[in-house]
Amino acid sequence: MDFNSDNVNIYLIGVLSGISFGLFWLCYHIFFSLFGDNKSRGTQTSFTFILRSVTSFIAPFIAVLILYLFDFVYLFSFSILILILNFYNLYKFEKVELNFNSKFKDIYKQNFKDYIGFFGHGILIGSGILWSIHIFVNILNDYILLGLVTFVSLLIATITRIFIGKLSDKNSSKTLKYGAFSNLVVWLFKPFIATSFGVFIIDFFDGITDSVKNIPFNSKAYNNAKNTNIFNFNIFRESLIAVGVISIYSIYLISGSFQITFIVSAFSSLLYLSKV
Repeated sequence: MDFNSDNVNIYLIGVLSGISFGLFWLCYHIFFSLFGDNKSRGTQTSFTFILRSVTSFIAPFIAVLILYLFDFVYLFSFSILILILNFYNLYKFEKVELNFNSKFKDIYKQNFKDYIGFFGHGILIGSGILWSIHIFVNILNDYILLGLVTFVSLLIATITRIFIGKLSDKNSSKTLKYGAFSNLVVWLFKPFIATSFGVFIIDFFDGITDSVKNIPFNSKAYNNAKNTNIFNFNIFRESLIAVGVISIYSIYLISGSFQITFIVSAFSSLLYLSKV
């Protein structure tokens, strides 16, 4: 392997990104577990998903516009500026002091069902990134089309999430079952998608089934965290998700096939049923 300056920069970016994502999502989930209401957790979770979706489906249009008019340098510079501006909001949060005195071995003394669920969740997160790479490189090969597909998928997901949160509060287990099985079907179709129209259709249904699966799953996870040790549970959660992501990336690297990877991802949807 040639460790030239460009490669070293890429590896450094990967390391720094891993650290930043780990710190951000761990604190995010601890905060949400601590202050959320167990009885309306589905509605609260769907609301946060909607906020993230709104910003996410606006972002592709802005990104495509910047790429069309300029290049990636301007796009990354704009992203850095947005992150810097967000620091102001972070400092406005009221500080919460919590004691953490658990031993490392205590973190992983969790229910085996949680191991399965979070591992599967990590696989689907990693697969989502691989799917985006696949449709861009092998099907769309166009920034504008990719941005449009992302927009449509997130728009459908946002509309769906308005209703799924309330359904989850009424019967989270039943909602999760529907989401897991329907998402399995969607992923089984993905290896056979070869046209732009096919990508639009499959992402339409993926946006729906992903919401039906993820909202009750995350709601249950937040409730579990609040009812146990919030620190331990969320550290455990993030580490198992990371193992899932690494596992699906490894499957792709070993097989060299997006199709095989997506089939594995399809059946990984069933791992969410461990939280039922």
